[in-house]
Amino acid sequence: MTPRWLELKIPPPVVAILCGGSYTLISEWFSDPSVFFPLTVSLICILMAFFFGVGGVIGCWRQKTTIHPWNPEDTVSLVTTGVFQLTRNPMYLALLLCVFAWVIQPLHPASALALVIFVLYLNRFQIVPEERALADKFGDAYAAYRTRVRRWI
Repeated sequence: MTPRWLELKIPPPVVAILCGGSYTLISEWFSDPSVFFPLTVSLICILMAFFFGVGGVIGCWRQKTTIHPWNPEDTVSLVTTGVFQLTRNPMYLALLLCVFAWVIQPLHPASALALVIFVLYLNRFQIVPEERALADKFGDAYAAYRTRVRRWI
């Protein structure tokens, strides 16, 4: 049993900063600064993050529904168009891409750990509670959407 009191408590951008910041501290202590991933990969990730993040916000804005991560029950419509056709969580995917772009400069084994912790935390304490709320509110429509579109990508 996991602690439900953590559900929907820490804003996903804060989780991203904590994972990236922790990685930065670890990599400063233990990494060889001569090992860098190509900067172009980080830049491409940032561009993709912009695409998914802005696309997600615009999709919610067009449907006049909330993007607030603490109150998924305030959602007034199920957004399934635009970037929501590619991923059920475009704004979280954008954060993951930002964390990835951050932790591969310099490359260190802890970068994988930062990404895994980010995904596991968001899945359990942010996405699962949101999915429960959406399933309660939109029933079969949300169940059908879940079968068509993956959680991340």
